[in-house]
Amino acid sequence: MKRGWMAWILAWALTVSAAWAGAAALTPTEDLAGLAQEARERRAPILLAFMQQHCPYCAKARRYLAPLAATGWGGKAILREIDVDSTTAFRDFEGRPTTPREFARRHGVRVVPTLIVFDAAGRVIADPVRGIAVEDFYAASIERALETAYATVNRR
Repeated sequence: MKRGWMAWILAWALTVSAAWAGAAALTPTEDLAGLAQEARERRAPILLAFMQQHCPYCAKARRYLAPLAATGWGGKAILREIDVDSTTAFRDFEGRPTTPREFARRHGVRVVPTLIVFDAAGRVIADPVRGIAVEDFYAASIERALETAYATVNRR
């Protein structure tokens, strides 16, 4: 009986830790100029997820974004996270020094999570996905933004 409980507790702990790991699976970025070069080479859009560390809605968004980020949306997009509270060194698309907080402010990020898709020149190429209004439609909103952006990047 004791071994059964121990096995159950271990399985539960692994499940919980996997869920937390999945919620934090987006790679942060500090260099958009470098990402822009990669995007040009791959002809891929860049989805930036503007988040906060202790935001419960951001944790939900990460669960949707983690599988897309792990595969680069099937190798067709670059997905990165930006902490809107950060004041660390950061380079924008033109290579100018700024901070993640200032970059988010320049792009009108007032609610988190906000997802904005850019081309390699730093232009917004799809409607931003702001917040999680209806969780049932969140994944579809992300897919629609990525599909629009991918088509735009590959039409040029």
